[in-house]
Amino acid sequence: MSNVNIAASEKAFNKVILALAKKLETMAPLTGNGSLGPFSASYKIGFKITDGEIDLTNAGTVHIKELDLTYDPMILTLGIDLPRVHIGGECILPNPTPWGPSCLVRLPEIDIFNSNPDITIPINLSGLITSEFSGEFSVAVSKQILAAKGGRTIHQAHFDADTSNEIRDRFRTIISSAIPLLPSGAVNSMADAFVPYVKNNLADKWQLFLRDHWTNLDIIDIADTVGNILHGLVDLIIDKILSPIPSILRGIAHTILDPIISLIVGALDIGDDVMEWLSSVFQTSFGLLDIIGQLFINFLGQMVPFYQFETPYPMIKDTSGLIPVLVPVENLAININDVEFAVGADIL
Repeated sequence: MSNVNIAASEKAFNKVILALAKKLETMAPLTGNGSLGPFSASYKIGFKITDGEIDLTNAGTVHIKELDLTYDPMILTLGIDLPRVHIGGECILPNPTPWGPSCLVRLPEIDIFNSNPDITIPINLSGLITSEFSGEFSVAVSKQILAAKGGRTIHQAHFDADTSNEIRDRFRTIISSAIPLLPSGAVNSMADAFVPYVKNNLADKWQLFLRDHWTNLDIIDIADTVGNILHGLVDLIIDKILSPIPSILRGIAHTILDPIISLIVGALDIGDDVMEWLSSVFQTSFGLLDIIGQLFINFLGQMVPFYQFETPYPMIKDTSGLIPVLVPVENLAININDVEFAVGADIL
């Protein structure tokens, strides 16, 4: 029995982990809905990994520091269900004679706000908001043995492609368990996006994952334009409310709708601290930070390994149709310090 050791510098390891994190960009945007006080709301959100640093420590851990997530796309759609309002019918030309109808000409009548929601306002915040992900991780070693391999020999498993749904179904189970509120369509879409990074042949594989000790995800940056967009919502909503009303009735309508408009103004009085308002929307109303945080933890810790290799390992590649030399690899040991990441193993 021989022993082999492979090491990667901290700089090389940094590139490997950042490349793994960027695989999250391949999944379809998350969608969902929630309640914002008097409003209903829905969202469509994806993200890009724009920056970050990974440090190795003498404590044998991996520290992900300030990994920036820029939300793109990010579309919030506010829905407002207003009480039905009857406008018009007032007399503008009374009948001066004692006979006939009391009014000769009336303003046209109109009923508004019959739908649910009556008004929808899309707010495009794509690329304007950034969150920061940090955490401490250890490296966990796992051996993947697919049931689909069946009774195949090690050489057959090496050559046979994995055509089963075993990995995809496992991913679906992990996502559904970690984020139970996600609809099945979103779960399936996520799982399908990650399968190609793991699935290939039916050979057994050693896989290396990052297992979290602690993690933190916070909104850290909101562009000034977001505040301008949100502060302009009141005027936009009022314009939409009055848009179906004939101009001749606008003054009357505004008087009738004053209580409703006051309610909207109060509900959208987000003040100067736009970050606090959006953080509340993300965390309390939608729980988006929890969803994204759990997605990161389970993606890194159970789904897509940052490195995997076959066992037995094809030590000498097959050429000219010859059978490859496969060498069993067992007893993996991980050693991490602030200079390098090293893997030791026994070659049987």
